Amino acid sequence: MRLTYAPRDCLPADPLRYDSRAAHALGELAVGVYLTPWNFSHASIVAGWTGANVFEERGVQVGVAYHPNVIAIVPRGSSERGDWRDNFFSVWRRGWSPPLPPDASLGWGFRRQLAVSVERVLSYIDPLMETFSKAKILVTGHSLGAALAAGYVAALTQRPGRNPYCAYLFESPRAGNAAWATWYESLLVPTWSVVCASRGRVDLITRVPKKRWGFRHVGNRVILADKGTYHGLDAWEEYRASSPVGHLAGWRIVSRLFHSIRAHTGANLLAALASRVEIIEQLERVQDEAHGGPVLVAGGQANPGR
Repeated sequence: MRLTYAPRDCLPADPLRYDSRAAHALGELAVGVYLTPWNFSHASIVAGWTGANVFEERGVQVGVAYHPNVIAIVPRGSSERGDWRDNFFSVWRRGWSPPLPPDASLGWGFRRQLAVSVERVLSYIDPLMETFSKAKILVTGHSLGAALAAGYVAALTQRPGRNPYCAYLFESPRAGNAAWATWYESLLVPTWSVVCASRGRVDLITRVPKKRWGFRHVGNRVILADKGTYHGLDAWEEYRASSPVGHLAGWRIVSRLFHSIRAHTGANLLAALASRVEIIEQLERVQDEAHGGPVLVAGGQANPGR
């Protein structure tokens, strides 16, 4: 898979505001390490990164791309039999110490993948941060990789000088319990949890494990829907109001399931992210023409639909 963004494009100007360009750039990394981990290093270097590696430990793969200004940590999503096993067993939760407090717990499979990979990856990050002392750490991932990315954020905050600049989690399942979510928010790492919708149906994977089983999402929700982009505290309510369920006929249930699964694919995610960037670029061109010269819209914040 070819990466179309340079490392600088991955850095939001303001990590506290959702940035469509940075989201698309990081989405490419997340999908790239998921679909073509064997090509991740080459594609990253061609795109302008100084170097990149994919670490594998007992079936768990994590990509790291680095540059003097940016270091990206990118756990891989589900692509092997062991990943699906870990996903299934994540309906049961266990603590992870360090770094979690005693009452917080993660899905068993998510915890296992973190336990076998975190130390090796962070040991690789430490000398990189010594070399690139001004680099900002970004964490991203798609699907299972997004659940693991939240765990990497937690682990990084326990190391002095390693707090991530921000995290973009794409199509993440619920990784842990309410105590985990509350503790994660207390880390104060800007986190955007991005969900796709296809023809009014939200990505199925983001709805498991079930909330009634005690699981919770982390981060600020962003919903990329056909009718617009919703984010903030009222994102779900606004999205549901724009996409009512309607009559649950048998054919409609099948259609909803199909589109919920389609919404989870990497191709659908990248297409949704790219469409938002196109809107920003159109607005920038209009502003350029109106002002008679280049007027940059920092972080793409001109997009009224975000």
